[in-house]
Amino acid sequence: MSLAVVVAGVTTLGSPIWRRHRLVELRGQPELANGRMDCWAAYLAGQSHALGLPVIDTSDLDPEATADRVEEIAAGRTSEPAPDEPS
Repeated sequence: MSLAVVVAGVTTLGSPIWRRHRLVELRGQPELANGRMDCWAAYLAGQSHALGLPVIDTSDLDPEATADRVEEIAAGRTSEPAPDEPS
């Protein structure tokens, strides 16, 4: 499995409301809080699930923890989903 494919599966599984809050309030990127981003997140999650790829729920992860999780998956150091990830 290539790293690019795993990274494509990184998404926020939470609601668009939570995603908007994170983008606007926590990340200071209000230009990304729009319907197009919601559709993109849904598309990535759907494709990841359809292809059987891991999906990382980043709702409660900071960027460093997210990067660590991607690295674990890409390196094959884990076969089990994290506690909040779908199995």
